[in-house]
Amino acid sequence: MKKSIFLLAILSIALSFTSCRIHIDAGYSNAADRFSVESGNTVPNSSATSQKSNYESKASVNSSSLLSNTSTTTKSGFYVGVAAADIELSDSFKFQPEARFIIVEDLNQINIPLLVKYNVVDKINAYAGPSLGYLLDAPTGLKSTNFGINIGGSYDLTDKFFLNARYDFGLSDLSENSASTVKLSNLLIGVGYKL
Repeated sequence: MKKSIFLLAILSIALSFTSCRIHIDAGYSNAADRFSVESGNTVPNSSATSQKSNYESKASVNSSSLLSNTSTTTKSGFYVGVAAADIELSDSFKFQPEARFIIVEDLNQINIPLLVKYNVVDKINAYAGPSLGYLLDAPTGLKSTNFGINIGGSYDLTDKFFLNARYDFGLSDLSENSASTVKLSNLLIGVGYKL
């Protein structure tokens, strides 16, 4: 936890020395992990595949049973973030690198989206781009690094305040067990301030 706050503070300071505008935002986070077992594979019940909390019950299925199912578990939390905003790529498109600290039970992570922002109409923006996530205390049996795609939008309430919402689709298989896959996605809804 201290390590993640330190990393976010360093990034915030680094961004404050750039010539671009800085945005900060915070809000609600909902993390969803999708657990699936491919048809014909068995799930070993060894301790190597056991994982904390929800993962434990999923991985401890009888090893002789054949499974072909998918389940999703969601957990709520919150996030704080900082962005270097409005780096012009063209008249219509802007580049917006960000750093977010997402705090969700057992799934705390640092998320770095690299977004392209497009002004749809006055006060409404759409953005999309890749993101790299790092689980700070990955449960046993899960990898720490997560790659995903962010899509979302924002609405300017005033010259300084804005609302935003986005979905980060997790693309990486985080499971260390070859018989199963675990993909982590996040829904983020928050309010921000333009410094």
